[in-house]
Amino acid sequence: MTAAPKRKAAMSAQELRDLMDANGVKYASDLAERIGVNRSTVTRWLHGGHTINRATALLIRSILKIM
Repeated sequence: MTAAPKRKAAMSAQELRDLMDANGVKYASDLAERIGVNRSTVTRWLHGGHTINRATALLIRSILKIM
């Protein structure tokens, strides 16, 4: 029996900042437009006011990976 693949958990504010920096996304509004959320939501994520759930984290990672 093989072990189940490791699933990435929710995303931290620091990981989000690092991904944005690595992909040249300078503004919360740029990321918000790409993933279909309000700019204020991204701002709250970046400041740690709200957590980024697993599904949203996967979406963000996928979008930033293909940029």
